Amino acid sequence: ERLAYVVVGHTCETSDILTPAPHDPEHLFPRLLPKARIGDLLMIADTGAYCAAMCAKGYNAFPQPPEMFV
Repeated sequence: ERLAYVVVGHTCETSDILTPAPHDPEHLFPRLLPKARIGDLLMIADTGAYCAAMCAKGYNAFPQPPEMFV
């Protein structure tokens, strides 16, 4: 089963939307993804500030997220 999701980051910033509309980052564009369940992992390539090299450690009191290379 696939559902429409808008994917966002955890820091509540306006640029924290990972599913913008194509060619229009000011609008949302839900993506059809497999139904999410507790414990599922979502892998997103090229996420900029979500990588260890760009991470603002402790920003908004969040711990640094793990980074995995596949």
